[in-house]
Amino acid sequence: MKPELSIIFVYYNTPEEIIGALKSISQAVGSISYEVIIVDNASSSALPPGVFKFPHVTVIHNKYNLGYGNALNQGAKIAKGKYLLLCNPDVVFGKKSLSLLLGKLKSDPNIGIIGPQMQGKDKKVQQSISGFPLLPDAIFAFSFLNKVMPLNPFSKRYWMKTVDKTKEQE
Repeated sequence: MKPELSIIFVYYNTPEEIIGALKSISQAVGSISYEVIIVDNASSSALPPGVFKFPHVTVIHNKYNLGYGNALNQGAKIAKGKYLLLCNPDVVFGKKSLSLLLGKLKSDPNIGIIGPQMQGKDKKVQQSISGFPLLPDAIFAFSFLNKVMPLNPFSKRYWMKTVDKTKEQE
């Protein structure tokens, strides 16, 4: 049976993290059929043997590190799911998070891409969105100037500080 969701990870020297991510999938997907594709991007730390104990896992082993984007594209090329989820191996999915995310995506045909609210271990909302990095914004947002003047208009615009990240955004 063709899976509804393809979950694609790029693996590079994160053995504990990938196991944690895989452990969290079953509580997150609900009744959604899924596959997991792990692209080992020429990691010097081998995939832990425990990876192969999880269901629906396919692994691609690269001889060279092709970069994050190229590795995701490799996974996407072999993915069989109607929906693709691109993730880092350090993600831990919350209970029913993937079924809720997919439910939202399916409920509105105008949505072409969707991203979840990200939370840290402390349950605080994490910075996961930003504006387009225009040169003045980047100079302030990525330098000591942001620390000295955190409320400057350039950093506020780039980090989207006026956006309520606890609510759905378009």
